[in-house]
Amino acid sequence: MVALAVSLASAAAAFQAHSVWQPQQTQQVRFASGLQPHVRPRVASNLISAKVEEKERTATFPDLSSLGDAITGKDNGKKNNKPSSPPSAPFLNKRLFAQLVLSQLTIGGFANIQSNGATWATLVQNSHFGSPAALALGVAAALPLIGLGRVIEESDSEDLASINLSTDLIAYSLFGKNTQPAFALAASAFMCTLTGVVEETVFRGQVMPNLFNWLAANNWVDSAAQGLAFAGVLSSVLFAAGHLNFGGGLRNLVSAEARTLFTLQFFNGLTFATLYGLTGDLTAPIIAHALYDLSALYGTHLRVTKQLSYAEEQAGGRPKTPMDAARRTFYLMDRNKDGFVSPRELRIGLYFFGIIPPRSFSDKLFGNVDIDGDGRISEREFLRQLKSNVEDGKSPEEAAGNAMKRSVLGVQM
Repeated sequence: MVALAVSLASAAAAFQAHSVWQPQQTQQVRFASGLQPHVRPRVASNLISAKVEEKERTATFPDLSSLGDAITGKDNGKKNNKPSSPPSAPFLNKRLFAQLVLSQLTIGGFANIQSNGATWATLVQNSHFGSPAALALGVAAALPLIGLGRVIEESDSEDLASINLSTDLIAYSLFGKNTQPAFALAASAFMCTLTGVVEETVFRGQVMPNLFNWLAANNWVDSAAQGLAFAGVLSSVLFAAGHLNFGGGLRNLVSAEARTLFTLQFFNGLTFATLYGLTGDLTAPIIAHALYDLSALYGTHLRVTKQLSYAEEQAGGRPKTPMDAARRTFYLMDRNKDGFVSPRELRIGLYFFGIIPPRSFSDKLFGNVDIDGDGRISEREFLRQLKSNVEDGKSPEEAAGNAMKRSVLGVQM
């Protein structure tokens, strides 16, 4: 999930190529691929940050049902008080999809131009998608990464909240609020395959061998194995650094979210580098990268849309009153669909709405709402807490949001 959340968010990222010093022929140790690449890229990308201090929660509580309308510019049956029916044609945010595709094509194309065709040659000569062994290795390597992604996705850690939120928003922005099993799978597969091919060819196929040759030429390694290990680590550092948001300044780069993101991306990069170092073939890292990203994007689409559908169904369709909107909010937080909200679900639910309080604060909120003290919030308790603070003269979503802020978040209006 993490790799995709950042690589997809790089639609507006810039690609910069830096010349790499070429060692003398007498000192040069050739990499397993046999190619001498000439490009070292750095990819900048944006991370959605939603860190909110305990006493600074003044953002308007969002109406998630209208988020897709704002993104797509479509009504999607707003005036209908019944749950929206699936569209007759598959929905895709074509503009965003095109931006994401163009971003990857720009990175790969620019690298290929700067290296006089070495990028394309690296891909052609060092990938063997007809090899069952290489394909199997890629699939096997993807499985633990996918498992780690699932753990991160279900985590209630505030350090992971921005990463999860960015992935949710990207999937929702691309495919909308209705579940599209076949179409979203096809579109996600195309996007993730392209991302895997471009990023693995550039980072593993070009950056890693360049670093290997540079280390060997400067006599900083004693053996090919040592050079390979160091090159893998250094290329993974560059890979992880390229996924950070440098536009937020030093404070953003040293934040807990940035440190967590860097660690996760470094681990991903090291996994892909290990595959390439062991095989000298791009097939396995490309397959592992693409499957990992596919699991994140497509899995998030299914999870988010099913949660939205469940919440709207339990709330009786489009809200007519503030209490209807509050009821839908409650079921959006009910991730396991048991009719109750646990402390963990409350924290994740707040993250889902872009509100990231400290754990101590969310625990205090839970205690205030859990009137009977049974360790879980019922719909009755949730609505009772909000009911006395509902305003007249506002839309259901706005009134419910303000009531939530008064009753649950304790924000002075």
